Amino acid sequence: MNISDINRYRRFVENGEYQNGAIQRLADIYSQQNSSALSSIDIIINSNRANVITKDGIEYKCVIDFGKLPSKTNLTSYQMKNYRVVWTRRVDGFKTGDIVEYIDAALCRKSYLFLNTAPTRDNYDMSIMQEADGFLKWIDLEGIVRTTPFTLKSSYGLGLQEDKIMILSKERRVIFIQANDDTKQIKNEQRFIFDGRAWEVIAWNGLKDGLIELTLEETQFNDAKDNRELQIADYYGNVAQYTVSILNGTSVSISDKDTLQLNVAVRNNGSHIDNPILTFVSSDENVLTVDKNGLVIPAQVGFANITVLYKNVSSTIHVNVTPSLVNNYTAEFIGATEIKINQSATYNVKFYNNGISIPDKAIFSLVADDGLSATNLASITSSNDTSCTVKANSTIGYIRLKVMNQNGLIKNEMRIKIRSLI
Repeated sequence: MNISDINRYRRFVENGEYQNGAIQRLADIYSQQNSSALSSIDIIINSNRANVITKDGIEYKCVIDFGKLPSKTNLTSYQMKNYRVVWTRRVDGFKTGDIVEYIDAALCRKSYLFLNTAPTRDNYDMSIMQEADGFLKWIDLEGIVRTTPFTLKSSYGLGLQEDKIMILSKERRVIFIQANDDTKQIKNEQRFIFDGRAWEVIAWNGLKDGLIELTLEETQFNDAKDNRELQIADYYGNVAQYTVSILNGTSVSISDKDTLQLNVAVRNNGSHIDNPILTFVSSDENVLTVDKNGLVIPAQVGFANITVLYKNVSSTIHVNVTPSLVNNYTAEFIGATEIKINQSATYNVKFYNNGISIPDKAIFSLVADDGLSATNLASITSSNDTSCTVKANSTIGYIRLKVMNQNGLIKNEMRIKIRSLI
């Protein structure tokens, strides 16, 4: 089969109604003459009359409601009113239980559930899809709201009422839903709200691949637990109320040479969650990155936001990356530059880094005017972490008072004159 072969027959499907008989006859003639066996579905799906269904946000070409439904379908009378037959390319991988969207002739977008899929010739699959009658909503074990479309299987005796799904004398519904990781957690006695009433699961059947069959029986509302507005049973007390708190604050500054460890607390309804699985996202990885454990590593000066996510809840911190400073340490003496013989003077010292006062312990010493030799012109009589007292002897001259901090990185000295009393 190739597109030139298909183009020979496109006139039967474009710019008008399907001419099923003519298509089938020509396709059958072609298949007898060519081993590639061009089919009527080939012709339609490659024409502008092909239909489109959407699964997981991706559009797929298909053929819907072409020909007659095969007799052995085992559909109920209700299902026969709402089904559609759809042919899809096998390579597209459609299967029983798939949920798709289809825009019908009235331009209404509706959800459908694939109830059965079987292979046909020429690498196509034929499926029966039924329009969704509604949506089940529930709270899962982690407190998250889940939802899935459902289709009604049987009526137990009564038909449809306008604007309602079904009204049954035995007050029961049998529905199909997609089988997936979320729906497989549904258990007997679990409650749902739809059709303006509350229902309870009384039977669960997962024998058919891709589908779960639920039998539900009408039950009473529990106003203390049920949220009728959201149509979720057992909502209150079970729905998660997660909060994510970044303990470092809402804004922080770090230098481009530092790192920052984010500390995060996650709570559900006020209770602390141990070892939550978090996701960290940087708004600008050119400025900073963050690893899976919340360690922030600057890349350059600038600012970016880091968002911490847990399930469907998040929190954000603003991080400002500043240039790292070069340490510029200084020590300042406060005291007189002269001492009279046999008298005392007190000297205070302050340490600074880039002009900002910093706490540190001062260590004082006296030397001769050459800055190295010992001196007998004066002595330190007392000292503490920030000051010392120097007493002059009876000989005039010059001395030098030295100071350094504990690690010896900050040093300074002051020249002091020992003068006479006159």
